[in-house]
Amino acid sequence: KAFQNYIEICFLDADQKVSTQTFRQTLSNAHRQLPFLEKCHRSYLVNLSNIKNIQGNSQNAKITFTNTREQIPVSKGLYKNIKNKH
Repeated sequence: KAFQNYIEICFLDADQKVSTQTFRQTLSNAHRQLPFLEKCHRSYLVNLSNIKNIQGNSQNAKITFTNTREQIPVSKGLYKNIKNKH
């Protein structure tokens, strides 16, 4: 998740619990360094292998994950790409 010049990365720690870390980095730089992540929204990158499902249509789609209850939005322009790759 991006906010200003920072990104928050969520990941599974050694105990398989969801942890987060914040870095001073732009989302586009992180995407270049982590090409296995897909952009699903102007503020979010996701690991497609952790997606449980995509709910809704292109107007109001949300991604849910296998290891957390958090939902994140999918932008209208990127919906088709994410849906096809999932």
